[in-house]
Amino acid sequence: MATSQQNRPSVKLTGLPNRRLFFEVLQRMILEHERDQNKFMLLFIDLDGFKEINDQYGHEAEDEVLVTVANRLSDDVRKSDTVARMGGDEFTIILRNTEDKQAVTDLIQKIHRNIQEVMHIKGNACYVNSSIGVTTYPENGTDSETLLRNADSAMYEVKRNGKGGYDFFQ
Repeated sequence: MATSQQNRPSVKLTGLPNRRLFFEVLQRMILEHERDQNKFMLLFIDLDGFKEINDQYGHEAEDEVLVTVANRLSDDVRKSDTVARMGGDEFTIILRNTEDKQAVTDLIQKIHRNIQEVMHIKGNACYVNSSIGVTTYPENGTDSETLLRNADSAMYEVKRNGKGGYDFFQ
């Protein structure tokens, strides 16, 4: 998590909050934004080409890629935002008090560029890409399950259309 990362359960490998903590943060965010009438956006990120890293270089290389991506994502967002690892090669980002679609698009493009940068794993140049689905609270859901499901759906729409892009849930 980009904020309050200390004293919180996290995925040992990446240092990011796990799925359980992500849902706790998301639920708090929903209550806070419901009260304040603010919007936030949820990004669901799936790595493209991750399985090939494991197939070619093994689990250690896979772990190095996850740590590198976690660090890059954390560096890309504001301190008030939350980055979490959902499991496998899936990450989420909660962008607080955000409704500017262009600013989020710019951030997504930055995330793509940073994820695509070469990673040197076991002396080999490795590359991954990402497919990203985006939902907005409250337009695309008012509960955590719906928001995540819709972000996941938008992400899979990207994968169906060739991977390596992003889509806002409609």
